[in-house]
Amino acid sequence: MTFECQEISRLLVEAENKISSFERKIQNISITVEPLKVKREAVLAALEYANREEARRKLTGLFVRDGEYGFPINFSEELLRKLEQRKNELDKRIQYYENKCEERQKGIEFIRQDIELLKKAQYLELNASLYEAAAIIDD
Repeated sequence: MTFECQEISRLLVEAENKISSFERKIQNISITVEPLKVKREAVLAALEYANREEARRKLTGLFVRDGEYGFPINFSEELLRKLEQRKNELDKRIQYYENKCEERQKGIEFIRQDIELLKKAQYLELNASLYEAAAIIDD
């Protein structure tokens, strides 16, 4: 079986197509992940607000009259547990998608290296197979 320049050209086209496919997939994953990150930030903000309850109570007692700062949201243990569970779910989903992006990015880099190697191999003998070109002995 020969590995001719036409074959190299075909491989180059297919490699470029695969890169485009991976780039589209990365873009689609980014579109999916962004709303998840927004939701995660909202959950984190609610958890942090709940964790600051003691400090808030001290602040309202020192600097303002009761009710002047507003009445804090009462976070039940069940609500805090559900928020923490939601945060963990979002973290897992985000990590899953980010891993997929990373895999595809590594694939793109690998394919780009292959493309460079194929382009260099293309110069051996334009009309000869690589096997024939490799068999040529320089005197």
